Amino acid sequence: MYLATMTSYLSGFAALAYLAAPILFLTAGVFPLHADPALFFLHFVPFFAACQLLFQVSGHGARGLWRGQQMSFALFPTWIAATLSGAAAVFLRRHLTFSVTSKTKQSTGGGFRHVRVQLLTGALLLVAAAVGVQRALAGDASDAATLLSLVWVGVDLALLGVVVGAARYQGPGDAVVDPHPAPPEVAAALSTGPAAGSAADSNDAATVRVLEN
Repeated sequence: MYLATMTSYLSGFAALAYLAAPILFLTAGVFPLHADPALFFLHFVPFFAACQLLFQVSGHGARGLWRGQQMSFALFPTWIAATLSGAAAVFLRRHLTFSVTSKTKQSTGGGFRHVRVQLLTGALLLVAAAVGVQRALAGDASDAATLLSLVWVGVDLALLGVVVGAARYQGPGDAVVDPHPAPPEVAAALSTGPAAGSAADSNDAATVRVLEN
């Protein structure tokens, strides 16, 4: 389990290869495999469909399976940064900082600055798709290989698309009410903070009485 957790961050490099492969072929004609595109397509589609079917069957009843795949793929910059940071800490003796996730609401506004890499990658995929279509129409690329690469681009864009909704999410508003609020006495005792002497003792005693009731 620990080995799977540690190596899971390497998926960022795999995602980078999946994103770069169609771009390279559609723009430069460099195909990632030395195989017949149609033959590869006939082998890949059943394998991919079987993997997705097995994933759905094994996760039957769970919610967010597709969203989980999207986030795992779209967060490739995070996985790569974490891998490089860990490698630098081990091999270069650099200090590895740990940032605690904030538990308070941050400033409002769009979070597109956090997904700039994903947005740039999506734009490159669209440009590459347009270039690939032009090359195919001009007879400079195989129609079958171009079609396969365009499908590949579509899958990549579908996976990356999750970052748009995530970047637009503003979080719960200030008017959101806690469904399980603390009793007023407990909230008042906690909000006063630590006190000295008998005041602190009385607050603790009041809190205990409220909890007991």
